Amino acid sequence: MKEGEIRQLMVPHDLAIRQVYPDHISPDSSLVIKIILDKIVKETP
Repeated sequence: MKEGEIRQLMVPHDLAIRQVYPDHISPDSSLVIKIILDKIVKETP
């Protein structure tokens, strides 16, 4: 990924293991995760 890039990950309901389901989300719904890379930090040894 490059700085400023956006990725979206989709996890099918059968792979998304959750402890608790909110009232407005059904147990057979997929999980969508949006990732934004703000900055790459390089550490010097």
